[in-house]
Amino acid sequence: RNDPHGVGITVLSMGIVFSCLALLYVFFTIFGIYMKRQQAKHESKEKERTKSRTEEFAKTLKNHGISIDEELIFECDNRDAAIELTPKVLQLKNSPDAFFAVNDYTASGIIYAVKHAGLRIPEDISICGFGDGTVARISDPELTTVEQNGYEIGSAACRRLIERMESKEELPFTRTVIETRLIKRNTTK
Repeated sequence: RNDPHGVGITVLSMGIVFSCLALLYVFFTIFGIYMKRQQAKHESKEKERTKSRTEEFAKTLKNHGISIDEELIFECDNRDAAIELTPKVLQLKNSPDAFFAVNDYTASGIIYAVKHAGLRIPEDISICGFGDGTVARISDPELTTVEQNGYEIGSAACRRLIERMESKEELPFTRTVIETRLIKRNTTK
């Protein structure tokens, strides 16, 4: 209703204000639930990738006659978690003399924690990452890593997508393996 004092200010009814606030609350609650679900989906996919990499790692060791100690496999996929976890791993009775990280960013956290524990890299502890991104080259010491060939992965995915889009019939699922290579730098002996 109009302002009774006649100064040209419209006064909104408190009911409208509360209704707007309630709508905003509902919107942000629904949006928050949606974002939590999206985060959960992302985490689930990341866990599947990590599980797949771990399984391939174990299979490769087994194929080369090397047994795997399940107690020395930890779920850790970022720098902060690596900084927190590494000192605990180093204090184990059967502590490792090398770390293989799921990505270069995680490996950079291991480097940080190992240095702060007073150990030398690679003399006392070797560290290998995965990805060969910028982090691998700017780490101190420079990180030994597995090159994942992101360009080739993207090219193969695009070719497959175009094949599927141009095909008149549904194509079967295929698995494409892109070769990787070890880039030896200064964090391994």
